Amino acid sequence: KEQQRWAEPLAADIGRALAENLAQALPEAYVYSQAASAATALPPRFRVSVDVQRFESRLRGQGAGAVLDTAWTVTELSSGRRQACRTLIRAPLRGRGYDGLVAAHQDALASLGERIGAMVAGVAAGQPVPATPADSYCQRPPAPPASAGDTP
Repeated sequence: KEQQRWAEPLAADIGRALAENLAQALPEAYVYSQAASAATALPPRFRVSVDVQRFESRLRGQGAGAVLDTAWTVTELSSGRRQACRTLIRAPLRGRGYDGLVAAHQDALASLGERIGAMVAGVAAGQPVPATPADSYCQRPPAPPASAGDTP
């Protein structure tokens, strides 16, 4: 319908929503989106990059709601330690019409924020292999190189 349109560029909206969700998942952290002005931001400890592979909406029928398929990476900048994951979230329609669809989009982004936040918290806590979030597949970080004195 003519009156049911997205109000801002999708990439900016997703970045803002994820930054807000990560701030809720990590209340001790200062979180900002690169899309926002970073001129006054503190030097980051972690960088999170998100590549949205698919963000689908279905208003009616089987599978009504939102599907969010993302590849994302958490990098601890001081050590270069990196954790790469892929997450597929299906958020059912919540309510009727476009308002219910918008709520499903918000639910999908909130779920992604929770999963990324859990990974950041695990890496920050020094977990050698943080738990894989629900609905996700994460590559295992490479094992540290063996020192010359180690024997197999």
